[in-house]
Amino acid sequence: MRAFACCADRQEWRTLRPTMRKCAWRILGPKTFASTFPAIQSLPDHYRELILLRDIEELSIDEIAGVLGLTRESVKARIHRARLMIREYLIRD
Repeated sequence: MRAFACCADRQEWRTLRPTMRKCAWRILGPKTFASTFPAIQSLPDHYRELILLRDIEELSIDEIAGVLGLTRESVKARIHRARLMIREYLIRD
């Protein structure tokens, strides 16, 4: 089961668990989080899931690989691609 499939809909903020919202707000700050969240929401599901697990839930690469049944190298490559997509989104805006 994919933990963050619910984030694909447009309810955005409300779909995140309260602990994730608090953690993201604390890590990013309100201004950065407000500008970054739409970029994260724009990611395809499989990339969004990795970003949330790594950067919001703060799981290790090995933990993510175990949860999703991927190799360590696949997780690292996909996180890199997801971050590039976020960067491109933020540059466009």
